[in-house]
Amino acid sequence: NRSAWAEQEKLKPKSFSLLVEGKFTRDELAVSLVAPGSSITHDSESEAAVNVTWSQLLASGLKAWPNDTKPTRYRFVTAITEEDTLCVVLDPCVSYKDYAAGKAPEFRATFGKEYQPNPVGVNTVIIAKDAEGKDRMLLTLRSDAHDYKAGGYQVGTGGFMEIKKDSSPFDTAIREMKEESGIDP
Repeated sequence: NRSAWAEQEKLKPKSFSLLVEGKFTRDELAVSLVAPGSSITHDSESEAAVNVTWSQLLASGLKAWPNDTKPTRYRFVTAITEEDTLCVVLDPCVSYKDYAAGKAPEFRATFGKEYQPNPVGVNTVIIAKDAEGKDRMLLTLRSDAHDYKAGGYQVGTGGFMEIKKDSSPFDTAIREMKEESGIDP
């Protein structure tokens, strides 16, 4: 029942769920894929809602890109630990159009979690020693002049795991670190 789910979601704090806790190296991470689109629910009502929201975004000045309607991101399905391995299951099915429309409050309030695009996001916090041996944290400064987000300081770097560029969250972290800070690990 969508309305019951929406009411239940309103009662939850606006935060995230900790799915896995611990440190995993690149060798302790296993990524598997499900068939594209098999983890997300679509029906005529949800597709109509996505199209309405997408049209509104375009009418409000959002610049469309050629691949906005094609799957370019992974949808998070689940994560489990088996012994010392973190097993992440992903669905290569999220387009920018789905993501943008799926995060609209009206869509989230109407449709359950099984309809949510839920793209995989990866963030890094980079801590390094300065010349005196003190820990320092990297802050990046986003520029209002050429960025799609508001400017200001950000802790670390991050972004979405992309189908054509990344085969694991580690790949995403390294790519985003290079793109946003210029640091090559």
